[in-house]
Amino acid sequence: MGQHHELIVDADNGVEVSFICPEAECGRRVVVNRNRGDYTVIQTGDFYATHAGAVGPVSISVSI
Repeated sequence: MGQHHELIVDADNGVEVSFICPEAECGRRVVVNRNRGDYTVIQTGDFYATHAGAVGPVSISVSI
């Protein structure tokens, strides 16, 4: 099983966000489009590692 890496924001123009993996052996690069909700992998990095990243605060609301 691969490792887990946290992506960090490299650039943000308000519509697209560029994330990079800071792990030296990885270097994964992903661009996320906020409007369409899709993403493009620019550089795969460590194929077996899971990656996660976020921008800004997250608010969760649950009602029963």
